[in-house]
Amino acid sequence: MVKVELLREAVERSLLSYDPLRTGECEIFVDVEESGTVVLRGFARTDSLKFVAEQLAREVEGVREVRNEMYSDDELTVAVARRLQEVDGGWLAPLPLPIRVVRGHVMLYGAVPTEAAREEIVRIVQAVPGVLDVHDHMVVDPVSIERVLAPKKRRKRKKSAGGEAKQAMVGGRPVTEADLPAWALKPKEEWTKEDFQARAKAKMAFKKGEGPDPKELEEAGKILREGAQAAAAAADEGEGDEDDLFGFGAEPAAAQPVQAAVPEGPIDLAKVPAEVLAELKQKYPEWALKPKDQWSAEDFKAQAKAKSAFKKGEGPDPKQVIAEAQQALREAVAKASAGAGAAAAAETTDPRRAALMALRQQFPMWALKPRRQWTADDFREAAEAKIAELRGQGMPVAEIRAKAQEALEKAQRGEVSEGPGVGVATKRELTEEEVQAIIAKLSEQYPAWALKPKDQWSAEDFKAQAKAKSAFKKGEGPDPKQIIAEAQAALEKAKQEALKAAATAAPSSAAKAAPGEIPPELLEKYPSWALKPKDQWSAEEFKAFAKAKSAFKKGEGPDPEAIIAEAQAALNG
Repeated sequence: MVKVELLREAVERSLLSYDPLRTGECEIFVDVEESGTVVLRGFARTDSLKFVAEQLAREVEGVREVRNEMYSDDELTVAVARRLQEVDGGWLAPLPLPIRVVRGHVMLYGAVPTEAAREEIVRIVQAVPGVLDVHDHMVVDPVSIERVLAPKKRRKRKKSAGGEAKQAMVGGRPVTEADLPAWALKPKEEWTKEDFQARAKAKMAFKKGEGPDPKELEEAGKILREGAQAAAAAADEGEGDEDDLFGFGAEPAAAQPVQAAVPEGPIDLAKVPAEVLAELKQKYPEWALKPKDQWSAEDFKAQAKAKSAFKKGEGPDPKQVIAEAQQALREAVAKASAGAGAAAAAETTDPRRAALMALRQQFPMWALKPRRQWTADDFREAAEAKIAELRGQGMPVAEIRAKAQEALEKAQRGEVSEGPGVGVATKRELTEEEVQAIIAKLSEQYPAWALKPKDQWSAEDFKAQAKAKSAFKKGEGPDPKQIIAEAQAALEKAKQEALKAAATAAPSSAAKAAPGEIPPELLEKYPSWALKPKDQWSAEEFKAFAKAKSAFKKGEGPDPEAIIAEAQAALNG
């Protein structure tokens, strides 16, 4: 008869006699069976330490057999990486994730496209046998993924933006938008009365030696505006990469550019495209865009105020504003007409182009483009599609891509693919009302300007941000940059949570039925893992069982195997 306790103590002494095991952050639990078989469980830092522990146990007198059920950190690192590759295949984590394992605790680092992808990766890793806990250090940053995986597109955009950007300087020091007053960031024709007054104060301060030269501030603002416009133009050209993908970046040789004449005389605003009018209203007052016979009482009042400000030297000449606004309106209408005409001509004269354009309505762009041309949005949408696949709520991404590539080959030959495609089924977008509801809720925590893109700021937003910046410089408030960063992070998180809530609003019937199979009174008495077959355990249940086993080895809890036996007997009885 084997003296179990004595043999267990002898094995433990043998293991502790080896310095690397005693001091190498290993956690080993020894079990001895009546037959003399020693079972080693726990964690070792390396494969070699795991092997050494087994050899030391075998050398103890009285040991008949050793069953090594330990996990090494090296082994778990490989298992986690392999599991992610098998389940994910690079859709949730396009860049390899750095993985570190310490005694069953897995630390994940790196960039992922969405918050949901991050949660799904954690769920996948938790289900790997041997993993006790997952420590999530990943960041949601699809832009950095695009930077690494789509460098050619990025270089092209930089080239189209005109090379290196000019540095904005004030007083010999480089500045950014956050360093300049609101009036310096706007063209002079867009200045309000408050902007002219602020500029006059800045000039007085400069003369007293108490501030920078306002001319330098204006020049720096101009440089930053031009840089933003160049970046926007580069982004617009980046959208053209999709055309290059399809092979129709250049117009057919027979096609001639459509030249639309600039219309003369007043233009009826009712006939102007809404997007064109909205853009112009950001630059010019509404009264300057209308014929005078269409002015309202408010328009006449606004023009009178502008005229009074001009006479006091506090604003531009309203006549000049009207002339510039009307000219910009005519040019915008002509450009819109030319674009529509060119698109219509291309669609009617090039059936291949028409077939290719139709694909955009049938399939998501990530399924059509090679990965080196994906944008941050493509990485996000592909991750969402993969999550839908893993949750049984969508078509497999490999199948979506195969269908899209097959349709693309047909379209390259001018053939139109039959069927509705899969573009609509792979993505759920928030409606404008849903987004506004989220912003309204967050506006209780953050100022309105911190929740908007800067190109959508109103005059009040610029003033509020300027006040916040002034308070920060006086040590009376937080940094506006930090406020914006926190507000945008909260907005993105709220959007992702809203999408996730919409996706899980109708759980499957299988998910609803499962809890009912176990009597509620047993769930109150025993842990869920003790009432289920092991092949039905979730990642959390594996983790809970491992913790219970660890507590038992330390004498801090009952034997989990005994709990399982008792629970199963109660369930079957």
